[in-house]
Amino acid sequence: MAMHKGKEGSIKAGESVVGELRSFEITTTANEVDTSTMGSDWTGVDSTQLSWKVSITAFFDDEDAGQLELVVGGKVDLEMFPRGDTSGLIRKSGTALITSLGESAAHDGIIERSFEATGDGPLVTDTVT
Repeated sequence: MAMHKGKEGSIKAGESVVGELRSFEITTTANEVDTSTMGSDWTGVDSTQLSWKVSITAFFDDEDAGQLELVVGGKVDLEMFPRGDTSGLIRKSGTALITSLGESAAHDGIIERSFEATGDGPLVTDTVT
């Protein structure tokens, strides 16, 4: 089984790379609907629509063009590269609504920002050209 290092990942927001990136997580979900019928002892289930979300954590940088693209209430085109943006590697992309922005600081750490976004349309998976 091949393993990959998370440090190779990156994200582009609009045309800008999100700098000081610490981590990100992409979650794709299928809405489910109960298809059970009378007389059955077991529930049935099927999927309807799909959705996706992304959580991003970065060190706070108020001059980073990529972080400045991630404005609460705004929509942005995202390109996410879990293994890096080298030709032939996986790219996930789509338009997303930025739903939250958090900032955390500790006396013994560096200020971090966290962003949450919900996909507006499909999450496309292809390869970097």
